[in-house]
Amino acid sequence: TFLGSGVRSHELADLQMGDLRIGRGENAINIRHGKGDKFRIVAITERLKNHLLDFIRWKTAIGESLEPNAPLFISERKRAYCTRAIRYLFKRCLRRAGLSARFGVHSLRHFHLTELYTATKDIRLIQEQAGHRSISTSSLYCHISLSDRQQVVSTLFEGFR
Repeated sequence: TFLGSGVRSHELADLQMGDLRIGRGENAINIRHGKGDKFRIVAITERLKNHLLDFIRWKTAIGESLEPNAPLFISERKRAYCTRAIRYLFKRCLRRAGLSARFGVHSLRHFHLTELYTATKDIRLIQEQAGHRSISTSSLYCHISLSDRQQVVSTLFEGFR
């Protein structure tokens, strides 16, 4: 979910069933309490949408609540996961996969937003997706490669001699 949306861990923990905007031609989730308690709509990947639809079918099969105010992700104790538990589960998955546990869930947010910038070169899109107040915060995700710079310089100064 982190990789397909770029949400913060507390935003993921806060998701409820009614926050899903999938189907009806939409691929998005509502973030009701983002940083600064701000609301935003976050676009998600088609792949994440399909995983969420599978997850909802599974929740239905085991009898979990699909009410709009029901937590999307719940523990075995039938409570919404807290941020700390999400981070713990992420670290455990990393270890099981044989990957370095030095990465945190926030690194997936960085990866998502950096890849989004690389594909679009649209800083405003990054700002909206990330829920940043300041565009300067969004600029942290704008890693401009040497090949990008070479292409721009070549294109710009092609006709000059």
